Amino acid sequence: MSNAKLFLLVGGLIAGLCLLILLFVGAIAGIVFYSIEHSAATQAAENFLRHNETLKQDIGEVREFGWFISGQINAQGTDGVAGLRLKAIGTRRSAWTTVRLVYRNGGDWRVVGAWYVNAEGRTVPLLDPYTFESSAPSQEAVYSGTSDASFASDVLQSPEPVLVRFTQVNAGDSAGAFMRLATKYAGRVRFFELYIESNEATRRRYNVSIVPTYILFKDGAEQGRLAGARSEQDLSRLLDRQLQR
Repeated sequence: MSNAKLFLLVGGLIAGLCLLILLFVGAIAGIVFYSIEHSAATQAAENFLRHNETLKQDIGEVREFGWFISGQINAQGTDGVAGLRLKAIGTRRSAWTTVRLVYRNGGDWRVVGAWYVNAEGRTVPLLDPYTFESSAPSQEAVYSGTSDASFASDVLQSPEPVLVRFTQVNAGDSAGAFMRLATKYAGRVRFFELYIESNEATRRRYNVSIVPTYILFKDGAEQGRLAGARSEQDLSRLLDRQLQR
């Protein structure tokens, strides 16, 4: 066999192998996207957004949602948490929304945090504040999104301590611990998320280069931070040190 034929044969085998890998990865991604799109959590999020008056006042009646729905759904036994990013298509315009949900004791998925980005680039809460059905149901918890435009009013001017989770759209880290902490510290600490790729000024100001990064603020000043994926216990210790002062 000549070198040219051998080269073509090897090249064909490599190309075929690459094609098989791409098909396999595409199939896995398709299964993941399909399972998220048709999940009970996504249905609960879409139902919430369709009937949210704040969102409808801006983009109009929600007609449908974009085909690409990203996020994570983590369910273990009778409890679960989910974080979803959906494109809501209204009669006037479209908007990207973020919805956080939980379910407990085998019940229905319930929205515990939601926000969207308006035409001016400002993060607008859709459920803020909200009340948890927790051991202290009368206490209000704040779990929402923030941005360059609203960071001062949301975080720096807050009378309560604020824990900010700096992350990215479609980041692989889970927000489950963050949502559970919002329940645990309801009425004592406020919780916000900030997407660094669309809020570059705040990212630079606090020198955030790793996602997730958690920064605790009180009276407009940073009180501590943790970089990288952290357990619920790590974050609790950070908060408890501040609350015990």
